[in-house]
Amino acid sequence: PIPTRSKQANIKWEPYQTRTPTDVEINSWKSNGTTNLAIVCGAVSGNLIVIDFDDKEKFHKYCDLLLDKGIDLFTYTRLVRTSKGVHVYYRLPATIKSTKFPQIDLKAEGGYVLAPPSIHPSGFPYELINPDVPVRQITSLKDVGIDDRKPIGMEKTNQPGWVSQLLNG
Repeated sequence: PIPTRSKQANIKWEPYQTRTPTDVEINSWKSNGTTNLAIVCGAVSGNLIVIDFDDKEKFHKYCDLLLDKGIDLFTYTRLVRTSKGVHVYYRLPATIKSTKFPQIDLKAEGGYVLAPPSIHPSGFPYELINPDVPVRQITSLKDVGIDDRKPIGMEKTNQPGWVSQLLNG
């Protein structure tokens, strides 16, 4: 559970990295007025990974990269519109760790994303772009244009986004 207009869990969410919540837990969150919910990535959700693009231009470059490989992302896998960009959902055969890049996060084991119709702190609702398209099972990140876990030429960083932007000019 995530409070409305927040991205921070209001409970210790680490236990949900190894188990799904019970119906009783979910109902108690609803009765407490929780309107935002998160999806825990990684092993507990079938090795779900989400590429979180916080920049629409980088998302469009990623779409172009995949189109060059013959993949129309809008019909290939589940997409969610966020306040600043898009979440791209995939499943892998094995668990990987979450990683940060400038304006792109790879949410995997140890990470979560807000689920539609959660409300971003800005007031923007998370929204399914292609609700009829399921989450795509891929064999490796290379299948979807990510080589050595670096999407479209991005360097890995553990810095907050603004620090990375400053360091990159």
